Amino acid sequence: MALSPYEERRDYNVEELLSQIEEYKNVHGEECEYVRCEHRNADYSILDRHQRAYYLYWRDELSRGNCLKADRGYAKLRLCELINSDIDPRDGMKELRLLYDNTRMHGMPQTDIANVMFDYAIIHDLDLPIMWMGKGSVRSFMVTSEIMSFPTRRIGKELMWYLSGGPKVHADGVDNIRHVSLFNDCLIAIDRFLMENTGKGVAKTYSEGMVSELYKVFLYLPYGGDKDYQITYEKLRTDGVFGEFMLGLFSYTRKVLCKEIGEKGPSTPSSFNKEFRGIVDRILKDGAEEYERVPKEWRGTTRTQMSSKERALVDMGTKLEAQYGTADKPKPVLNIDPNATKQHVSPHLKTDIERNWNVEAKDRMEYIPSGFTNPDYRSFSEPQRKFYIYWRDQTRKGNYGETDWGYLWLYLCELVNMKGEPQEMLDQLYALHKAYGGADEENLTGKTCFEYAIVHKLAIPEPSVYESNITACLVVEQFLKGMPTKMDRNLLMFLSGINDKTMAREFDDDCVGIVCMTLEAIEKKMESEGTTIEEYCDAEKVPVAMTVFDGLKYFKEIRKARFTYRNYIYCASFDDSLKDIVKSTFSAVRMKRTGKPVKVTKFSAFGMDCKELLTKTVSAWYENKEIAEIKERANNLVLDREAVSGAQAALRDVTQMMRSEDDVEEQSPEPAESPLKVPEKVAGTWSDLVGALDDKQRGYLAAALEGKARQFLKDNGLVASRVEDSINAMAMDSIGDNIIEDGNVFEEYAGELKAALR
Repeated sequence: MALSPYEERRDYNVEELLSQIEEYKNVHGEECEYVRCEHRNADYSILDRHQRAYYLYWRDELSRGNCLKADRGYAKLRLCELINSDIDPRDGMKELRLLYDNTRMHGMPQTDIANVMFDYAIIHDLDLPIMWMGKGSVRSFMVTSEIMSFPTRRIGKELMWYLSGGPKVHADGVDNIRHVSLFNDCLIAIDRFLMENTGKGVAKTYSEGMVSELYKVFLYLPYGGDKDYQITYEKLRTDGVFGEFMLGLFSYTRKVLCKEIGEKGPSTPSSFNKEFRGIVDRILKDGAEEYERVPKEWRGTTRTQMSSKERALVDMGTKLEAQYGTADKPKPVLNIDPNATKQHVSPHLKTDIERNWNVEAKDRMEYIPSGFTNPDYRSFSEPQRKFYIYWRDQTRKGNYGETDWGYLWLYLCELVNMKGEPQEMLDQLYALHKAYGGADEENLTGKTCFEYAIVHKLAIPEPSVYESNITACLVVEQFLKGMPTKMDRNLLMFLSGINDKTMAREFDDDCVGIVCMTLEAIEKKMESEGTTIEEYCDAEKVPVAMTVFDGLKYFKEIRKARFTYRNYIYCASFDDSLKDIVKSTFSAVRMKRTGKPVKVTKFSAFGMDCKELLTKTVSAWYENKEIAEIKERANNLVLDREAVSGAQAALRDVTQMMRSEDDVEEQSPEPAESPLKVPEKVAGTWSDLVGALDDKQRGYLAAALEGKARQFLKDNGLVASRVEDSINAMAMDSIGDNIIEDGNVFEEYAGELKAALR
């Protein structure tokens, strides 16, 4: 059975359609009866005389604000005309809105018209229409970003429900119109509150960061312009912290309305804090406050048009970078060859490793499969051997490119067997784990890192390299002893026994850093009193005998590593104290985020009052963070050499002009001075600098010259950044340069400084 013309899909001839639109753009119709159009992709060439007459009449009425009966073919032709015409974009958006609100008159789905409205707003730089475009879609993220950028815009019932995550609403008798009004009033007030106290509105407070991506407009419509745009927006996820905030506002506003009519109302997430609840209560009691209307500082999105050629280049670059990485940093790729087999490793492997350890690659080599899961130098062909040497050489330089399991296995064997600086070997193992660990299903790289640290009594890089109870306990033990390891969020949550979902999600790097600083401060204070956290907790000692490097070729006769660790997992005194520190830290950080003064409630940990100590730690953490951000911005500054050269030339011209004027006027009996020059370093400058320093600053410099800067800071309770900043400030005034950074005196100044300190 043949398809009817209505069911037939007909492709547009874009050039022909654009010429028809230009031809009929100023043609008007006369009133006539409705005539059915049976073509979905209609244009003027397939409309008969009666259909064309009705379409022109219907189009005129639509422009006057009247949506008469039509068909999908008429509606789609009008959409094509609107997006390709040069009429006022605001008038075009009004027609699109009329079509959207009257879909029953023409039968085109609202979603199709909504997509056209959205893209029409992008190409004409209009505000996006306030409507939900589907969960997780780019359009929804962009609409949400524009709505929530300061100051927020009011939203309707449907969008309020979607942005709150689609909560279940029971028949509680609450007036929905009043709920929407209260919700919007409170959202605007909270947005203002956050901006006044933190300098960030709702969007920036709950954003997961700025996102830039490529976007194509009018995907399924004929359009004569460039369809590609670069868009930027704040990513506000309804299933993230933003969604939880919106759910809290939705639930609490409905709850207070339920209380007025004697209903219980929905429960409110604990993350919706007291300040926000207080704002809702005040608005419910006294009404919404009148705010001065201010324009948006930033619309919430940016749209940059791209030509088809630019888009093609971007796509090509993205594809190549995803496949190969960049020239400086190739993409780490670990191939698993299904055809690779296991072999008997050569008995001469130890000799071969020692002989080839220092061999370097001469030429760039492309990846060649190794052929075995456990290859050795004697199983390699010459191209395989050259590639392995090249790949190993690149990894030592920090460039982790394409390889496979066999090459990785051989390099792990080399690292665990070769005699060298153990810390350097562990650093290489850890770097391999970070590069290829994601594709290493057996986690051999992480397990090797962990076992190498055990064998050589080194600090475990981080607890996630090989997650186990032993790893967790050893990391805590090493951290308390001052070894260069670090605890992460998962470890702290695990040891403190906290299962709160909000805390687990929002416990960020600031919280982790402050907890670690607090533990260090407590340990230092307890050491000054003649005890330690380890002695206070007295955790059980557990002896362990572990087989190491199982799965690798290891040439030591004994594969057992014997050690003892403290079991902090089942130590109540440690877990309870850590839990109190974690909770107090989380509370303090949340206050800091909302711009409130940090008030730490009284609590004790490890047998001592920690309120004042945590308050100081929070303050020090954010001071150090601010200093680090300033330094990073300073390092990222790019010197405009042309501007500097121009300024120097202008200075020479002005100086020469001033000299000439002085010569003519002869106001001074003294001969004309030469142009001002930057003072040269003169004898005594270093003596003057050292004389201006106080005892602690001089002591710190002397300790830095001897490589004992860290110990000096620890003994005197000083912060490195503060001491170095004060020293460098005076050095800039005296000699015109910084002299110390991260506990190291710059080599070019070490000799002069050492002489001046004597």
